[in-house]
Amino acid sequence: MTVCGIFILRRRKDIEKPEYRVPLYPILPPIGILGGSYILYSTLVSSPINSIIGIGIALLGLPFYFYLKNKK
Repeated sequence: MTVCGIFILRRRKDIEKPEYRVPLYPILPPIGILGGSYILYSTLVSSPINSIIGIGIALLGLPFYFYLKNKK
């Protein structure tokens, strides 16, 4: 998700000289997205119960995120 955020930030900011640099920008981020997707897929296939438990634990943080976001 972080690597996908690079494309979103670059599109939203629309600046000529970005504050952060990514080596081999147009090529490397998609490779990172594909690699992360493969790891997620292979984990779901090889150990589905543990994967679902891990995803559930990660999703438990969403209520805290929205609470803190609305508190601002």
